[in-house]
Amino acid sequence: MDIFDRLIEATPKQLMRKQKSITRLFPTHPDRVRAVADRGGIRLNGVEYGLWRFKIHSGTKKNVWYDAVVSFKNVKKLLADIVRDRRLWVTDKTKIDRTKLARKFMNKVNVQINCSCPADLYYGGQYIRSLDRYDAKAGDQETRPPKEKNPKQYGAYCKHLQNLMKVLPFYNDTAMKWLGDFYDEEIKEIEQRVKQEYGWFKVAAGELKKKKDKPKDRKHRDRKDKDDKDKDDKDQKDRPQKGRGRKDRHQKDRDKKGKDSDKKDRELDKKGKDSDKKDRELDKKGKDDTKDKKKDKKKPFDAPYESIFEAVAADPEKELVKKYPPAKSIRDLKLSTFRNERWYKFWLLTNGKLVPVSQAHGDINVSLYDLLDIGAIRGYIDPDNGELNIQTGRKLTRRQIITLSGMFIPLHIKMVHTDIAGKHGFDNLKSSKELEYLLTYGTLDEAKLNERADSGGWVHPNGEVEFFDKYSIFAHEHDSFAKLHPGKYAVKTSSLDEYMALGHIRFVLTSEDELNITVAAKPTSSQMLTLGKWARSTTSFLWGIESDVESKSYWGDTWRTFVSAVSKMQ
Repeated sequence: MDIFDRLIEATPKQLMRKQKSITRLFPTHPDRVRAVADRGGIRLNGVEYGLWRFKIHSGTKKNVWYDAVVSFKNVKKLLADIVRDRRLWVTDKTKIDRTKLARKFMNKVNVQINCSCPADLYYGGQYIRSLDRYDAKAGDQETRPPKEKNPKQYGAYCKHLQNLMKVLPFYNDTAMKWLGDFYDEEIKEIEQRVKQEYGWFKVAAGELKKKKDKPKDRKHRDRKDKDDKDKDDKDQKDRPQKGRGRKDRHQKDRDKKGKDSDKKDRELDKKGKDSDKKDRELDKKGKDDTKDKKKDKKKPFDAPYESIFEAVAADPEKELVKKYPPAKSIRDLKLSTFRNERWYKFWLLTNGKLVPVSQAHGDINVSLYDLLDIGAIRGYIDPDNGELNIQTGRKLTRRQIITLSGMFIPLHIKMVHTDIAGKHGFDNLKSSKELEYLLTYGTLDEAKLNERADSGGWVHPNGEVEFFDKYSIFAHEHDSFAKLHPGKYAVKTSSLDEYMALGHIRFVLTSEDELNITVAAKPTSSQMLTLGKWARSTTSFLWGIESDVESKSYWGDTWRTFVSAVSKMQ
């Protein structure tokens, strides 16, 4: 892309920064955005060459859907740049990895968008995106400025498009299929050109290496030195002799000294040759040792090429923490330093440790895609709207779930966007338990979650265990309300927290023999004895301590850490 195109085009991130000013026109705009997600959200309606079509539900009216269009700009030019990056190719370097290609494409591509709702037209969103400095309006350009409804031209698009722009980067699987259906020939053609270019560079590098490693012709050098010395001796003998007697004796002495000197030179030459021979033997031995070490060393990937451009870290997480140390707690996360971006950004490793990100997730010493492929989570939290966004290429580990569940209360999370192993989701949350269920089972559907659990109930302060006759995923809320408010039928939201604050411990025993408990008050000695025997007999143990009063949350997966945590409770 030339400099002129860069000046007149705006990236999706620039549009999102421009959109932040919409709260000056509508202070309650974040609530309107959430209303769109609550009523029905977004649905992909179809894909075509160069664009996608979506259906977005109205935030105020039931069963009303608006048409949204996303048009991708300069697709072929961007594909040519991405495919040339051989770090994104498969292990044997025969072709590009289509999954990595789709991710890179969705992060880099510039888009033009449009919504059929009246607000996008009359409040100036279509006009603002039609300006030359943005060039982000799909379809016909709008030339009428919003002089009455938005004279200062706040924002960049409507609440429907704001929801769409948030989830668009997570449509990686859709992008991979779409690129394969409409741009497969272009991608293969670029791959072929890259292979040819790289083949020529490889041949040139090989010739250069041969020339550099060519051994010196020691015999030729020694022969030349000997010929020069013989020539000097011959010149010395052919000189005319002047005088006789004493001068002849002096000449004989000089000749004798010259022979002795020649003998010493030959001895030194011989010693030098022996020394060179020993050096060559040591060099050969060192090369053999190095070769053996290279054979023993495990390569990060089995590839026929070895170059700094294609090298990939054997363990990206270990390489990452060498330069960027993990945070000690959730409270060590800091807001991004990007202008007008109030987000907590982080990498969540497979061992549950958080690595804070100050600017972009890709500003690290390892490949972003390698981290995602091994299960690390790229995430950010929007504290103003209470949104958690996570993306990873594998199923979450238990320690990752524990860390994310512990973010719910301190960071006031209300909703979550997920892209886990290519599956997208958007859900509103009421508690950290719902977040835990969502990350563990991938759903909040009560019927599906009930299939995952065999039993549940309470561990009362006297140590007795109460099992529910018929367990359901929200049975604790209904039972606590019935115990605290007998004879009443209205659902009280805080009844579960009230009942647990009295010392009753909530437990769930899953079909996989995992004991899952949640504590809100310090357990009694009777409860600790009951839980200790139970935790040691189950396959796995997960505990949580929650306190809405202190806005704190602790999680763990061993009995030792649970004992240590409850000993500090008041």
